[in-house]
Amino acid sequence: MNQSINPDLASAEYPVSIKETNRRKGAFSSFLLCFLVGMIITSLDFLVSNIPWSLILVVVFALLLFGLSCWNIRWQNRFSRKKVTAGIQGIKRTAPDSEETYLYNDVRRIITKRTVKGYIRQIKLTLASGRSTTINGLNPQDSENLNEAIKHHCRDSAKYTEMKEPLDFDHPLFYPVLGLVLSSLFTLAIRLMAGLNESNLKILDICIIAFVALVGLAIFLMRPFYNLHGNKGRKNDYLLGSFFIVAAVLLAWYLFR
Repeated sequence: MNQSINPDLASAEYPVSIKETNRRKGAFSSFLLCFLVGMIITSLDFLVSNIPWSLILVVVFALLLFGLSCWNIRWQNRFSRKKVTAGIQGIKRTAPDSEETYLYNDVRRIITKRTVKGYIRQIKLTLASGRSTTINGLNPQDSENLNEAIKHHCRDSAKYTEMKEPLDFDHPLFYPVLGLVLSSLFTLAIRLMAGLNESNLKILDICIIAFVALVGLAIFLMRPFYNLHGNKGRKNDYLLGSFFIVAAVLLAWYLFR
């Protein structure tokens, strides 16, 4: 996919690819569906022992996963309304209710990640302030044009690195298989926990609480939504980080009260 592109041609507006957002919707939904199916298959012996309660448990879990799928579809629909513009002085990312600009002379590092097929997955820019922002979701040709424009304008101020994904994350079977594998591991972990003695269970409880708290702290520090979507994503970082921190506190209260 690497080809010579005149950077001047990249001084244009690039909308998010609807095809890519639809792929993401389908991939996440197929992952959740296969996760649910995998849990049912690997827990059949338990489910058939108490069918009424099992049905309630499956329905509740299915509704939870359905809610996550709806949230993802809503998020992708909002993301699809974004546009990226490569201008003479910098990159401008706009949404219906927000706008952010990143000047070329503020860029210190450029990391381009490509798929196994050679298409650009994302372009990560690290600014002089230390903040990073990621541009993704464009169609392949627009991504190439934008990448060449950024390299051209930042050739004197930024270090350029290119990397390739180790797996084909776009393969239609990747996320269904991932859902089945993770659901099997999840079920296995629950079965192992059921066989632990009291002292080992307490150690496991502490590890789980620490893990949940660290995930929340990592979200606050790394700000994934802010890096991906700018100021509009800051609220999601706060909400998700707070959710994990509160969950850790509630788990600690419940397990050690």
